Amino acid sequence: MLSTNQKAIEEMGELEAVPCLLSIIRETSCDRNKENCIAILYTICFSDRSKWKVMREEESMYRTISQLAQNGTSRAKRKASGILRD
Repeated sequence: MLSTNQKAIEEMGELEAVPCLLSIIRETSCDRNKENCIAILYTICFSDRSKWKVMREEESMYRTISQLAQNGTSRAKRKASGILRD
């Protein structure tokens, strides 16, 4: 639900939520939380291309998104793969 609310997505982007969401993905063991975080990140990145720099840095350091693309739920895999493709 949150990942489809454009105003919420814009505000999260402005409030620098990307590193926080990536941290949650790395630290939680809950697949549902990971799935929700990557869905929000996917929408943030496609609505604000300036966030790609943070995503590239994250991927270089931790490979968080790649790991989710390989080991996440089917939805998390799709969203993570979509981020990695673009």
